[in-house]
Amino acid sequence: MRSLSKRAASVLVLVALALGACDDHLNPTKPVPGDPNRFITCDPGCGGGGGGGSPPPPPAAITGATVPPGTWYIIGGAVSYSVNIRGGPSTLTSVWVSAALSQPTGGLVVTSAWVSCGSGTGVLPGISTCTMTLPAAVTAGGLGLVPGPAIFKLDLKQGSTTLSTQLRSVTIENAAPQVIGINPGASPLVITVGAKSLTTTLYNPFGSRPDLIQVNAYIRQNSQRVWVGGQPVNCGSGLGVLPSGWCTTSGSYSFSGTTLVPGPAIFEVELVNGQNLLQDSNSINVTLVAPP
Repeated sequence: MRSLSKRAASVLVLVALALGACDDHLNPTKPVPGDPNRFITCDPGCGGGGGGGSPPPPPAAITGATVPPGTWYIIGGAVSYSVNIRGGPSTLTSVWVSAALSQPTGGLVVTSAWVSCGSGTGVLPGISTCTMTLPAAVTAGGLGLVPGPAIFKLDLKQGSTTLSTQLRSVTIENAAPQVIGINPGASPLVITVGAKSLTTTLYNPFGSRPDLIQVNAYIRQNSQRVWVGGQPVNCGSGLGVLPSGWCTTSGSYSFSGTTLVPGPAIFEVELVNGQNLLQDSNSINVTLVAPP
């Protein structure tokens, strides 16, 4: 009976071990604490390692930018472009957009604006998308920019830190109002006292300019350049207002008080704004003659 009891005890021990092993899903992957001879299955993550969760959201960035196609008229005017912005894992503050044009001859910041994505000025919400329409403006001849190829660099910034950058190749041309045609009257020009009629044809590729645009007329002869007249443009939209598109303005000029003499000369017209900044100029060859 004792031997049977020992056998029964052994069987019971083996059964208990088997049951324990089945309960622990016997698999030599992780030792059971306190018993180095037993192992349990280690499910993903049970040992402190990385699990199979979702990856973190991407950081805040510019995901796209649309600039005007083809020639980008910008010197002396402004264009609009759109930029797509993606929010990062969390809400960011003090976020702004900066854009610059650069050429070998110079460069200029043309946009500097806080993001506006519906959550307040400069606030970029987390896990979001936002599209902004922004202006890019350059004064005539701004810091060495000239008509031709250029690089448009667009930055998303938080404070002084650049979060994202995109580049675009563009072509820029002079977009200031242009002096297309000059008609100083019958040729040759007779050097007489009194007002003479001057007609100037202008072209403005942008919106109406209400900043007191003025036409100034000069005559160049040898080493002298003589001012002979000037008046605000008058194209039917108000004195000094230059409408969009084509415009013909009439004025006058005079030889009174000049030292001009009969012979070849150059008749020059300058277009300036209310701050007396040159917008464009053009000239034609003329012949001056003495009165009969």
